[in-house]
Amino acid sequence: MKNRKKIILACLLVSAFLTIGCTKSGSPEKSASQPESAAGQTEAVQNASKEIDSHIKISVGRHIFYATLEHNDMAKALVEKLPLTVTMTELNGNEKYYRFSSPLPSADTNPGQIRTGEIMLFNGDYIVLFYKDFPTNYRYTKIGQIENTDGLPEALGSGNAAVTIERDSP
Repeated sequence: MKNRKKIILACLLVSAFLTIGCTKSGSPEKSASQPESAAGQTEAVQNASKEIDSHIKISVGRHIFYATLEHNDMAKALVEKLPLTVTMTELNGNEKYYRFSSPLPSADTNPGQIRTGEIMLFNGDYIVLFYKDFPTNYRYTKIGQIENTDGLPEALGSGNAAVTIERDSP
């Protein structure tokens, strides 16, 4: 049971990273006007920081995928751990997972259906990257979604995979 949890978490992590990494949306337009107050400047800096932290880059060998993160405590906790290079373990031919040494914030729900490119947290300490669609009865906390999953299953391969997750620089 512990191995399954580890595998699921690793798959969620890989899925999340791959979801984020394949396609990257354009950068937000910059405003021509500057904030006139210190409070306005602080708000502008905070908003820019949120944009930067909402995207990550996932590298698997020579393949790069971009993912968009959820706005939740789990995604924030993940960003604080970046950059991160891990070996994700294969599980069930549809996911890769990695187990963190300590639990991360979670708010598990049953999504009913897993989608290719989803990055999820399982059991509080397994990051799972999914590379195939399938129904599920398990509970996860969604971390993010790879934007373009083309080539994701091929990049991850059939065994364990070395995956690097890092902030996506603007």
